[in-house]
Order: sequence, then structure tokens, then C-alpha cells
Amino acid sequence: MGKWFLVIFLLVILVFGAVALWILTFDVNSLKLLIADKVESSTGQAVQMGKISLTWQNGVALALENFKLYPDRDLGKEPIFQVELAKVELQLLPLLRREIQMGGIVIENPRVYFVKSRDGVVQFLSGTREVKSSGPQKGLEIFSTLFIHSIEIHGGEIVFRDETVIPVRVFYAKEVDIGVRNFSLTQPLRLKAKMGLWSDRQNISFEGEISPILATQSGKIRSFELEGDLSSLKLKEIEAWVPELSDLAIEGDVQGKFYMNIREGVFDASNLERLDFRADLKEGSIKFAALKDTLKDIRISLEGTLREAQYEFSAKLAQGKIDLSGTLDGFRENSPVTFKGAVQNLILQELIYQPAGDSPRLEGEMNLSAGLQSDGLNEKLITKTLRGSGNALMEQGVIRNLNVSREILKSLTMIPGLSERLESRLSEAYLEKLKNKDTFLEPIEIPFQLEGDVISSNRLLVRSENFVLEGNGQFNMNGSIACRFFYLMDPDMSNAFIRSINELQYLADTEGRLKIPVSVSGTLDRLRIMPDLQYVASRLAVQKAQEWIGSWIEKGKPTGINEPSPKPRSEESSYADLVGGLLQSAFQTTQKRNASDSAPS
Repeated sequence: MGKWFLVIFLLVILVFGAVALWILTFDVNSLKLLIADKVESSTGQAVQMGKISLTWQNGVALALENFKLYPDRDLGKEPIFQVELAKVELQLLPLLRREIQMGGIVIENPRVYFVKSRDGVVQFLSGTREVKSSGPQKGLEIFSTLFIHSIEIHGGEIVFRDETVIPVRVFYAKEVDIGVRNFSLTQPLRLKAKMGLWSDRQNISFEGEISPILATQSGKIRSFELEGDLSSLKLKEIEAWVPELSDLAIEGDVQGKFYMNIREGVFDASNLERLDFRADLKEGSIKFAALKDTLKDIRISLEGTLREAQYEFSAKLAQGKIDLSGTLDGFRENSPVTFKGAVQNLILQELIYQPAGDSPRLEGEMNLSAGLQSDGLNEKLITKTLRGSGNALMEQGVIRNLNVSREILKSLTMIPGLSERLESRLSEAYLEKLKNKDTFLEPIEIPFQLEGDVISSNRLLVRSENFVLEGNGQFNMNGSIACRFFYLMDPDMSNAFIRSINELQYLADTEGRLKIPVSVSGTLDRLRIMPDLQYVASRLAVQKAQEWIGSWIEKGKPTGINEPSPKPRSEESSYADLVGGLLQSAFQTTQKRNASDSAPS
């Protein structure tokens, strides 16, 4: 028994020794021509490679260094595919027959170039033949029986060049690691990959099943799971790919975890034909330069197909909450979009930067609901075609550093002597109110319409302790405001004005409140409130003219007509003329003051 064991052991040693001797003496570089011929005949590209050697990779493996693939068989062009080192695990018996069958492939530091040409076809960069879907491609039949147990790619880079836009955009995926088991171009394969997308480190991973269709250069995706981390994104690289993002003026890093499940998808060489998916973003945050606060706790869900998808969005901002939902009718730039949303408990002073010094500023808590739609996903289309309506409610409103009543009173008391008369007719308590630095507002409800970048309202009603403003106006997305109000002065102040100048009674409403037109302009941080003094003067002149005409009709002839010389008028009539002239003068003075204030320094 011991002799038989010794014989078998010696035979095994001889067999392995013979194999080792063959490996050591085998001129593996003689396979260069065989490999080059196989690759060139199947791809139509020129091949260049460095040293070939045998090594150990879970068995005998072929090591290939500095492999490069050139377009149009032209070695003078930039390679469209290159690998620093590739190890191919070989089946031993076919190798002895000078045949190559692969058990596994390990590729180190590959670099692949793709281009999307102006006709929308994705292909290898520079001169590669276009991929058609009309039938099988010449040279690809050789791969119909290809089977590889495993493929591993480490430290790869993918370069994608998009020539469908001007200027041309270039995209890089770095640190690409890919693992494939049971690779075949005719059977479903399982793919697992990680890469750095707009990042120097891996921030995206995905795993799923792909079923290639060799004859039409297409395929199917099933049960694909994708995860991503936005914290390492390089915004400058993204803005180079999507220049429109630079208009958003994003500050700092973007945060968030991204998840996507593709239940099924169909693609070909030029585009994605069908997709059934769900995507979610959680724990997101982003800071815009125009806003004081960071948009945080962002949650986004998007579910549907390429033809229609439903979305939901929520986030926290300025101690409030934003909720949006709607539908996307496709993912083209001109695909219609609907929005339905609400903003709750948004604190204005936490939302926008406050002006320095004693400049007026608006504070309060904002609630808003709206239904909107636009004719596209592109930012310019949204700005141009966004439309809809809604309702806004502001509570605990305060205009800091601006007493609206005092500001209007200041303009009206430009009439000489009027200020002294008013102060003598107002109570001490009311005079103290005029010394207040701020204006406190009652809750304001504003129905509004949105057209492009302009929000307008035909029913503005603002109430405070000392006045009521009613009118209309508009707010531009650039921050400018333009409103026309009627300022209804409270009865105490109105009575003081009327007692000082009796003719002002013509400006009073049925409740005895003076009603004066006022314009509000500027921006939220630089509000300007000015009464329309020209309207006041013309209204007084009309009313006085009506009195004179009525007097003429009643008496048959007004006093002083055809007299050789005018007689002194009554004190009341003198005040009427004085009011009209002085108000006109005040208006002109105010206009000059506005012009000088707005002139560049």
C-alpha cells in the first residue's frame, strides 16, 4: 500500500513539474498577436499593448500591461480605452491548446472615454462607428458565446463628453470599482459598482441586474438599487456640467443621502426608453447666498415613469416648514409641471438678511398656500411661464424703524404752520404714539396671483392701530415692491387735521377718516412711503370749485364778479387757496427730494 502511495505522489510531482516547466519556458508574448487580432476584429479599433506575462491569480493568470485601444485604427489619436494592468485568469487545458478561455478578469486603473454626439448617439470618443439598432453589429458575433466567471475593475475613470450642448460639457467619474459575476452578453448578469461622482472619493454605489440584448445593442435593468452621499460633491465641477446652477449662488457644501430603486428599465445605445422607478433624498440641506437661513431637513420623493411622475418635497426654513407636491409630465425641458404647496410659520427676519443701521425692515410670521404650474423644467422656462394663484397670511407683523403714520404726517405738515396747529389739537397720548419707532400690524391676509417672476394682488388690506391701507400692488422676485394704497387715517388724527384746515373735510370718508392715496416702493430692506399730494390738492380744488358754482347758482351771481376791484376774501376761502397752492408746492418739493435721494452718490 505504501508503494502505491509513493508511485501516485511521484506522478503528481511529475505532472505539476511538467506544467511548471512549461509555464516557465512558454513564450507568453507570442499570444500578443492572437489577442490583438481577436480585439481588433471584434471592435474595429487599433490595439497597442505592453508586456504580457503569466502570474498567479487564483490559478494561472495572464497579466497584460499598458493596454490601449485607438479609434479608426489610428495610433496617433488619443486612446478611447486604456488599462495600466489587467489580469486574466485562464483555464489551463485550453491554454495548452493555445486557446484562451477566461475564468476571471482583474483590471487596474482603466480609463474609458465616451461621447454623446450631436445626433444624440452615445459612442466611443472620436471617430468610432455609430451604434445602430437595426441589426447585429459586425464583429460582435464572436462574443455571443463569451462567458467570464468574474470581472473586477479597480480605480477606474470614466470620461463622458456631451456634444449636444454648447459649450461642450465634460463629465468625470473617478475611483470606479466594478464587480461582475457570470458575465455574458446573452444572459442576465449581476453588477455591483462604486464610484466618485463629481467627487474625489466614492460617493455613489449601485447594484442590480442587467440583461444585455446583443443584436440590438440594448438591454434591460431590473431590481437596481442606488445609494449616494451628496456631502463630498464638488459644486464647481457640477456647475461646469450644468452652468445654470451658478445662478443659484449656492454657499458651502450640499448635504443629503440619495436612494433610488429602478424596478425596470429599457435602454439602447442612444437613450433610456422606459423607466419605472422611485427616488428619495433624505437629510438634505443647502444654503443660498440670497437667504439668511439654510434650507434643511430636506426630503424629496419622486416616483413614476419617464412619461409621468409624482413628487413630494418638504424642508425647514427660517423656523418654518415648506411642503410641495405635484406631477411631472415627462422629463424633457418643456415638460409641464404642476405645483401645490404650503408654507407654515416662516419667520421673515430669519429668512432674509436685515439691513444695517436704522433702515426700515419687515418682520413677521408668514403662512402661504398656492397652486402653480409651468411649461417646463428649465429654470428660464419656469421663470417665464410659472403661473397660478394662492393666499398669504402674515401675523405678528412689524415694520421696524418706520412709523408709517409719522412718515405720512411728515409729508403733509410741509404746509407752513400746519404742524403747530396739529400738535395743539392732538392729545398727549396720541403724540406719544407718533414717537414710536416701529409700526405694528394686525394680521394681513393677501390673495395673490403669480405670473412669471411677478406676484401681484388686487386686494391688499393692511391694518394698524393708527391707520388702514387698502389698495393693490406687486412684488418682483428680484425684491422690488410697487404698491398703490389709500391711506385711511384714524379718526383722532383726521379730526385734528380737519380742525386745522377745514377744507380737508373733503378728503374724509363717511366715518370721518381722511383718505389719502399713498405709494409704496423700493425693496423689503429699503421701503419708501409717499402720499400723493397732487391728488390731495386737485381733490380740494374740485370740491372748492363745486362750492363756488353752487353758490353762484344759488345767489344768481357770485360775490365779487364784475367788481372794479377785488375785495378781501373770507379767511375760509383764503385757506382753500392756500391749501391747494401749498400742497402743489409740497408735491413738487417731494418729487425733487425723491430725485436727489435716488441719484447716485
